[in-house]
Amino acid sequence: MRYQIKIDPRQVTEGNWFFLHELIHHSRMVDGDRKGVLMRTRNQDSDIIMILPDDASLEEAATMLETLARMTPYTEPGNASYYIHVARKRGRMVYDVIREDRELVAGSAEEGSKGLKGKRAHDAVEKNFKNRTSAI
Repeated sequence: MRYQIKIDPRQVTEGNWFFLHELIHHSRMVDGDRKGVLMRTRNQDSDIIMILPDDASLEEAATMLETLARMTPYTEPGNASYYIHVARKRGRMVYDVIREDRELVAGSAEEGSKGLKGKRAHDAVEKNFKNRTSAI
């Protein structure tokens, strides 16, 4: 079984967050050890792994939260993507919401701060997914 994510090379120049974000999408699709919100949107159908259309927002929310948890060194994302819609819906400033989510899962939104790795990152996303400011 194969799963491929194509990345526009122009996007990679925006910093490490974009590449990391796409790798997390990939992990959510192929890592059979993921449970709960860490893999909730995965639908497996014999030869193809895909995201159900109704789960696209959930996929982005979980992937972005894990991206924020893991980013090392932390740099504010250049593209607010998913957060633009959430912040607008809540009447909030987009980067305030991003910083709050980073602090929630990694403990610090300071530029250059370290993110989490492995099980610690997974646990932070699982524990805090429903508590974040950016909840759908």
